[in-house]
Amino acid sequence: MSTNIIWKDSKSFSLARLQALTTEDKCYMAGFFDGEGSIGLYRKKQRGVFYAIAPRLNVSQITRDIPMMFWNAFGSRLFCMDRGSTPRTQNGIQHELRTNERCIWTWDGSSIAVIHMVLETLMPYLKIKKVEAELMLEYVNNVNKYTLDEKGRLVDQIAHCKRVEDRPTPQSEVA
Repeated sequence: MSTNIIWKDSKSFSLARLQALTTEDKCYMAGFFDGEGSIGLYRKKQRGVFYAIAPRLNVSQITRDIPMMFWNAFGSRLFCMDRGSTPRTQNGIQHELRTNERCIWTWDGSSIAVIHMVLETLMPYLKIKKVEAELMLEYVNNVNKYTLDEKGRLVDQIAHCKRVEDRPTPQSEVA
């Protein structure tokens, strides 16, 4: 499958844009991030040796509205990746991609400052990814204090959270 970046732009963080977010905006963004966002800490290796951690948040969708909302609020990177015209398979049946499905819009944040601002802003409203966000904030807040082994522990804990069977049950389903 072809994946070519067909549009890309970067924007610096702006406190004014962040302060312009309403509570409704933050709740909406947190809800979308809970369902479609990604929190990741990844081990970087060179010649098979673990030497660093790469943090990343992202939000992707076939329409650009929500990734652009994150880009406008937090800056960082917004890009569109062309998936080509390879048909998608659903339930064993191949379907041609509609025009709007060919491009995947992605907002991506990988700097410590951006990750911190996003998670501090959305944390009060997160439900599904709250534990992952707390672990990522632990990493962000201790990036210069933790040893590589301690950072590796956080990588493993976030990976463990991604396992569906290990996700916490939302409180609304407990009652």
